[in-house]
Amino acid sequence: MEYYSRIHFRSHCAKPRYHERGVRGIIAELCFDTYIIGAMKHKGWIQHQLFGDLPYDALISHPHVGEIKIQTKNQRLERGVPKYANGPMIKFNPYVEGWYVCETQKTRTGKNAEGLDTRPYRFGEFDILSVCLHPSSGDWTRFMFCPAYTLMPRATNPELIAVLQPVPPTRQGNWTDNLEEAIEWHLNRNR
Repeated sequence: MEYYSRIHFRSHCAKPRYHERGVRGIIAELCFDTYIIGAMKHKGWIQHQLFGDLPYDALISHPHVGEIKIQTKNQRLERGVPKYANGPMIKFNPYVEGWYVCETQKTRTGKNAEGLDTRPYRFGEFDILSVCLHPSSGDWTRFMFCPAYTLMPRATNPELIAVLQPVPPTRQGNWTDNLEEAIEWHLNRNR
């Protein structure tokens, strides 16, 4: 890493919202910020600083688009190797065979005032899911993106996003390796 990146990493880790997080997740977010959002800044995109415990990792905006909330996750590993879609996920969605998996729930566990689990994400809490494919590619700059509304819901509660989501290795279906394309899909749904 460059000197700047090491300093940026240290300051990123010092933020309270990262104390309970895994290092790999922090690296994925830093790479997303640096390589994905960084490349979009010359196109007029602005990244906003975040405060507090939010259900997204990045908030960006563009004068012609408005605000976009992005949640970044890592492709899931199981016993040190990339986890693939299997079992019921393939039974009900045969097209995802050979796809990877990411886990879409919050790291911290807790209950809200009504006694409901706070780990699940709800539809509407973020606009785009960003998944780092480093575990399968060895490349921290490889990401796949999809509009959050296209994610699979939990079978027991369709307001919640399913814990495991299939992620293709290349552009397919509602997934793309181009963040701006995923944003366009998100915006087209809202028009």
